[in-house]
Amino acid sequence: MQDLLYIGNQARSKIFEFNICLPDVLYDDVVEIDERIVVADETCQLNLNAPKARATNLEEVLVEKDLDKNEVHEQLKRIYAKGIRSLGVVFLHSYKLVLQRFLHT
Repeated sequence: MQDLLYIGNQARSKIFEFNICLPDVLYDDVVEIDERIVVADETCQLNLNAPKARATNLEEVLVEKDLDKNEVHEQLKRIYAKGIRSLGVVFLHSYKLVLQRFLHT
C-alpha cells in the first residue's frame, strides 16, 4: 500500500513523453499497520474463523487481523525519534468501522 503514495494516479499531461519528470514526494516516511477486516458474507470463500464486529452501517464484519496497539506505539516512537512531528493517517475501509475502534485505549 505504501507504494500508492509514490505511484499516485500516473496522470501526466504529455503521456507520450520519454523524459518523465516526477515531482518530489511530500513525505519522509510511510508506516503501515497490519490490521484487516472482511465483510461477513455467506458467499465469502475465505472460510475464516474470526471474531465478529458491527460496522458503522450495522453490517457484520470479521476481524481477520486485530490492531496491535503495541506495534502502533513502537512505530510512532520510531517516527518521533527520526524528528518527524506531524503525520497523516489513512484508514483503508475506514467507512466500515467507526474511528473510535482504532483510537480506543
